[in-house]
Amino acid sequence: MKAEARKILQFLDNTKKLRIPIYQRAYSWREAECKQLWDDVVSAGTDPHLEEHFLGAIVFVTDAQSLMPEVMIIDGQQRLTTMTLLLSALTIAIGTDKVANLSGPLLREFFVNEKFDGQDFYKLHLTRTDRATLMSIVAPPPDAGGVHAPLPKDVSHRIVKNHAFFVEQLQDKSIIEPLCRGLQKLMIVEIGLDSSKSNPQLIFESMNSTGLDLTQADLIRNYVLMGLPQLQQEQLYMNYWAPMEAIFNSGANETRFDSFIRHYLTFRTGEIPRQRQIYQDFKTYARRVQAGGTKLASLVEDLHRNAMHYGFVMSPKSATTDLPVDKDLRDALHNLQELKVDVVHPFLLRVLDDFRLGTVQLDALKEIVETCESYIFRRIICGLPTNSHNKTFAGLARLETTGGYIEAFRNAIHGMVSYKRMPSDGDFIKGLKVKDLYNAPWRAYWMRRLENHDKKEIVEMIGLQVEHIMPQQLSGGWQRALGREHASIHERYLHTIGNLTLTAANAALGNRSFTDKLHHKDGFAASSLRLNKGLSTLTSWGEAEIVARADRMAGLAAEVWALPPKPATPIQVEGGKGRTDSSDWKIEHHPQLVDQEGVPRKLFDALSEALMALDPNVKMHIQKQYIAFKAEGNFTCVIPQKSRLRIRLSLPVDELEDPMGIVEDTSQKGSWGTGFSDVILKTPAELPYIVGLSEQAFLAQMGEQDAG
Repeated sequence: MKAEARKILQFLDNTKKLRIPIYQRAYSWREAECKQLWDDVVSAGTDPHLEEHFLGAIVFVTDAQSLMPEVMIIDGQQRLTTMTLLLSALTIAIGTDKVANLSGPLLREFFVNEKFDGQDFYKLHLTRTDRATLMSIVAPPPDAGGVHAPLPKDVSHRIVKNHAFFVEQLQDKSIIEPLCRGLQKLMIVEIGLDSSKSNPQLIFESMNSTGLDLTQADLIRNYVLMGLPQLQQEQLYMNYWAPMEAIFNSGANETRFDSFIRHYLTFRTGEIPRQRQIYQDFKTYARRVQAGGTKLASLVEDLHRNAMHYGFVMSPKSATTDLPVDKDLRDALHNLQELKVDVVHPFLLRVLDDFRLGTVQLDALKEIVETCESYIFRRIICGLPTNSHNKTFAGLARLETTGGYIEAFRNAIHGMVSYKRMPSDGDFIKGLKVKDLYNAPWRAYWMRRLENHDKKEIVEMIGLQVEHIMPQQLSGGWQRALGREHASIHERYLHTIGNLTLTAANAALGNRSFTDKLHHKDGFAASSLRLNKGLSTLTSWGEAEIVARADRMAGLAAEVWALPPKPATPIQVEGGKGRTDSSDWKIEHHPQLVDQEGVPRKLFDALSEALMALDPNVKMHIQKQYIAFKAEGNFTCVIPQKSRLRIRLSLPVDELEDPMGIVEDTSQKGSWGTGFSDVILKTPAELPYIVGLSEQAFLAQMGEQDAG
């Protein structure tokens, strides 16, 4: 490695060709970054005492085998591209004049090679559509009046906008001289690498691990392609990576590439990567599959195939797919997607891959998707914790299906118990009748699903609004109609399923009486909507009518979000007494617990029994220095000591109800186990109180919302 400080104009003047490798991300600077560079250059040019302004490092590898001497840029393409746009705009503004030792023809030498033709004419060679757009902008000479060559069909809008930004700034002719002076003060550190001795990937990671705006997907793309010969890089990029980027660089999917990689790794490894560890976990996975004989090209092909599946899941109505799907499956995936529960995606990647391989048939696939929707929606309605969903679906992605795919899936769903369970019809109907369904973020979803269930002619929600039959503001007439208990009836039923319907005349109906709402020209009696069916037979609207309609609507909902059929084979219930995670460590490895008649062992046995009884999904995990009790994560850790047990809880002191004041804040202290607070268990009499503290930690964990 050779590092040397140099003026950036000298670097550009001495370098004939700057190539951005195809694995680098596209040009991404916005106007804010361009303005910052502009302000820095102008500021440097207006300060007579400032001799240099540092722009950062440019890292490159020299390609000695190229016909024209060129360098491959490892880090610095955003600055180099923006500098080229600035110099091009300045060339137009100066023309043939000379300002602070710079002129249009001299400036052009920093971004084009006037003595060469074709591709060699251009110094900076970007990737993808960026390349053609930049070439169109910088090609015309100064006397062209600032009119650039025709832009390519797939134009890079950021390059065009940023060039236009600099052109606009230069309309103020007084700024040209300080700008020219500032440009001549800009310094870089050029870091030249010897590809035979340095690892460009490690250099790249080091340069971009300190807050620069690279996504995990950027790092993965560079890792996959950087070490390959250029021809193979281009083939893999054009055949696989570019189509993947096309999925995630459009509309609402733009930020989804990192999420896809995370779901892909969960599907392939069975482990859920931490959000900030996706790149490291991908490298670990890639090295493992390569050690097993899989070529890197095959890994990229598998990524591409699953990205196509993921794009189909994200936009099932419009995405193209080579899978033999039908409209019903697209509709089912669309319904599931409306719930916006991303943690189901690793399992869907598994199922779609099995569908591709012929392991699961189309009808079974549709049942699986519909059951996932029912499972999630029923649990939302019943208020069951959603933080378990990520591990639930990650577990389903590892489902053993040798005994029959759909049977195994049904068995797994029916076998979930406690906080992971799928609510029964009774629990679902009970929860649905009392839940506030008006203020829910998925309000339009559930009304659309109820309205269109099993209908051939689908009702579109465009133009329809939610209508409270009993209005949100009670008039005197409504109060008299509801009777003396009007306030409690209004509070109890206003936003519930029995009182909500659809209409295209929400504003017209307003706070009118039930009779007026019924017989208005756009009222309930004239409506063909399913949700308004039966209202025309009523003469009044009160508590009895709301309850009766809620019963009918909730019954329909139990059909829409149906339970899956029970499996033919006996259901294998998840969990069970005596559940211990596999580990190399045993109870007997803790010397304080070896004596079964000793105080620590007796206390531990009693505590263990009580904690395992909290929930069938609680498991014990034995470590070298402590024993953890966990559901979705550790909620209680036990550190055996000579004559007592130290209990570490996952809740901070200020979130625990501890009227006895015996819990110690250990969030800033080092200790075995995971948690924020400790309590000491010395006698059996203390056990019920300490179990209560542990239960608080368990319940808090179950109430956390999963971020996805």
